Amino acid sequence: MTPERSGHTIGSLSSHLTFRCLRSKKIHEYKQGRLDKFATTLASQLSSTCGLAQCDLKSAVGSDITPVSGLDNALHIPVKNASVVQTIETCLDANKIEVMQCKLKQVAYVAAGDAGVCDGTTFTAAAVMTTKCLRGQQLDQFTDAQLDKFSQQLRDAIQDDCGLDECALSLKDGSAVTPLSSNEFSVAARDEGVVTALQSCKLRFHRCKVTNVEEAMTTTTTTTTTTTTTTTTTTTTTTTTTTTTTTTTTTTTTTCTTTVTTAGTATVGQSKWTDVMFASNGIGYACPGSSTYVMTIDPSDDSVNATAIDVSAYGTNLNWYGGAFSDGYAICVPYHLKNIALIIDTSDNSFSTTTFSTSCSSACYRGAAAANGKVYGTPYRASELLIIDAATGTADTSIDVSAYAPGVTYKWIGAEVAADGRIFMAPWNSNNVLVVDPDTNAISTIATPAFEKAFADLVAAPNGLLFGVPSCATYVLIVDPSDDSVDTTSITGLSSSTFKWLGGAAASDGLVYMVPSSASTVLAVDPTTLQVMQASSPAKYCDYASTSDNGAVYSTTGYSSAFLVIEPTCA
Repeated sequence: MTPERSGHTIGSLSSHLTFRCLRSKKIHEYKQGRLDKFATTLASQLSSTCGLAQCDLKSAVGSDITPVSGLDNALHIPVKNASVVQTIETCLDANKIEVMQCKLKQVAYVAAGDAGVCDGTTFTAAAVMTTKCLRGQQLDQFTDAQLDKFSQQLRDAIQDDCGLDECALSLKDGSAVTPLSSNEFSVAARDEGVVTALQSCKLRFHRCKVTNVEEAMTTTTTTTTTTTTTTTTTTTTTTTTTTTTTTTTTTTTTTCTTTVTTAGTATVGQSKWTDVMFASNGIGYACPGSSTYVMTIDPSDDSVNATAIDVSAYGTNLNWYGGAFSDGYAICVPYHLKNIALIIDTSDNSFSTTTFSTSCSSACYRGAAAANGKVYGTPYRASELLIIDAATGTADTSIDVSAYAPGVTYKWIGAEVAADGRIFMAPWNSNNVLVVDPDTNAISTIATPAFEKAFADLVAAPNGLLFGVPSCATYVLIVDPSDDSVDTTSITGLSSSTFKWLGGAAASDGLVYMVPSSASTVLAVDPTTLQVMQASSPAKYCDYASTSDNGAVYSTTGYSSAFLVIEPTCA
């Protein structure tokens, strides 16, 4: 057995042992001398039969063991850690353990009483662990009691196997462990260094071994609420008023762990679908690029219908690229189909199209945003701004914006609605952000540094800032709509690779998530601290992204997985 580590005190937790004794003997009625002998014999048996060391449990005298009230032949014995309980359980499966004509029949775990020692610890990271467990154990089917035991054994294992302290992970009880699947779970960690340490050690506990450890993206929010209570006492005889003011401050910390997974299956191919829009019925509608179908996803269970609406009559020449939802309609703007917009009635999944005049012959519009009951298509190669009225199904291309990007072929891409209602379109090869006021259709621009294929979209954060998704740019563009200023220096040093990330959206944890095109990671931005994090992505060649009603971010992919799903879980 592993020698006892310094500071790891026996007695912080116990094993519950149940015996069956001959001749109606009752352990709880033993006199002190007999109880002393029982304790020493038990220690000897567990040592010789199960291989436990002297430091693994405390059973030298009768006072070390505690008969359980109300049960004739059950007792608690202090043990070093939950792994000792595991050893006794495994030993009992293969051996008979008998102590003074009492046979050990059952072993259980008694939770430690010192779980609050880590209450002052702040956990700023999270680990996602993949396990391989014996006997077909499935983490997502564990009861609360099983999770309690699982968490305590993990708490002991990180100390014994990894040399970490007991507060390295947040393991107060089973609720701190979040099963993600039958063999995967997440748990909050004190910092990134803890996750790194876990990756380099061999963890075995609860008849499971950890086969992989990855860092999950987390965000920690601390909210402080101050409540003031005033009590007034009045004595009428002498008219004396005494006022007592009591101020109570409560601090609440919310930790969010983000998982990056996939949902559904679909035909492999880049830009098969180019955007997903969530309708008022909660369903996501994916605009077909080179696919012959509109694809849908239900975020309540991530069920996917890759052939929901047949649009094969229009071919497969990257017809539509991006869209937006407005007034019951999911509208996809034309790319190579140049002057035909797709209008999906989400009440019955029927569709229609609307045509309009344009000087563009291909790669016309790429991205869209909805405001005031209209959908605004971003002029990529087109010279005209596209405005589609969702209610009437009519389109307007009377506003020529080519003068705002003279000589530039591929001008703007993606679109986002700011808190003030204006629509901002990201610079691709142009040297400015295109801004549309949907109340008046007035056009303005915000100058940005010259950079080819710079940004693929803009994403609105909860604090009102807009973040440009870096395609070829090595920095994140930050636009402040309150004064139309830009920041190109706060988030820099990104890879110079091309077409890194393409779309993005803000999730329920307040972070902005950017989905990978050629990159192999999801890029997350904290809009408050401007810190960036990256997490490995199971899919790439994504297009635009949107946030569902449940707060998760969804994007179509170029893989056989239909959607990339970025889902924060906060506690």
